[in-house]
Amino acid sequence: ADTTSNNTTYTDRVPEGIAVTQTRRVLQTGYMSEFTFNFAGNYKDKLYVGGSFGIPGVRFQEDFLHTEVLNDPDTLTSLQDFSYSQSLTTRGVGFNMKFGVIFLPVDNVRIGAAFHSPNYLSFNDTWSNNMKSNFEDGSSYDVDGPLNTYVWRMRTPTRIMGSVAVILMKTAAIDVDVEYVDYGNMRMKRDWSDQTGYDFSYENKVIGENFKSVVNIRTGAEVRLKPFYLRTGFALRPSPYVSGVTVSDASIRTISGGLGFRHKTFNCDLGLNFIKYGQDYYPYDPVLFNYNPAQVVTSIVRTTMTFGWKF
Repeated sequence: ADTTSNNTTYTDRVPEGIAVTQTRRVLQTGYMSEFTFNFAGNYKDKLYVGGSFGIPGVRFQEDFLHTEVLNDPDTLTSLQDFSYSQSLTTRGVGFNMKFGVIFLPVDNVRIGAAFHSPNYLSFNDTWSNNMKSNFEDGSSYDVDGPLNTYVWRMRTPTRIMGSVAVILMKTAAIDVDVEYVDYGNMRMKRDWSDQTGYDFSYENKVIGENFKSVVNIRTGAEVRLKPFYLRTGFALRPSPYVSGVTVSDASIRTISGGLGFRHKTFNCDLGLNFIKYGQDYYPYDPVLFNYNPAQVVTSIVRTTMTFGWKF
């Protein structure tokens, strides 16, 4: 694009009728760790109580690259290729509290309940960007954007959980967990050091209008065939969005299985998880696509193998 000093003139450098090949690559990495202080106790081996104070840590990295290449440009002034890249790093730290209770009315039945407070997190975002363009006449441009930083806070939803487990004939166990989460109560806040007065009222309004409460369900069973143990499980996390917000099915389904071997001094275990969920993806403003996104279905297979020895 060509602009005057007043930024009022735009000249299209892509000839009319020329196709453009667009490619977008996004690499996301990160983790969430937690350092906890725990306490627990029991009454007559029938009632167990416990709790913890946690300090979670978060790190997220996203590298974004968008490229456009013209197919057979026909003039010396036309664009040959263009790229835009952005690197974002987010670091966060916060705190939370968890409380739980387990009651054994009889030896083979366990009833549990737990309360997890929100994570109160403070984030520091750092990002930079770059734009490059090459033209058919040999000219090129390479511009780096400034390094930007922003500090903000977030409160995640409260979680309330209940569970029931039953032991059958001392050879099998069945467990059912339910979890209530109100995603509409998530909130973004300005940092205490932010004197701009921006209060995220618009973002929080969007969160309240587009997210809802859900009940997550997890079930599992284990059979003991000494010295082998067989496990299976299923989990459903319904979509946190209100109806009509997404085209794809954003619910997360997990099917798991496992095989274990236990001896007096040695044990090993093989676990398998299959996770599937969908998500909408818009490369630009959804209005430009008439809110018709690319529907991305993600399937993940995770395997774990553990070994243990007793000395």
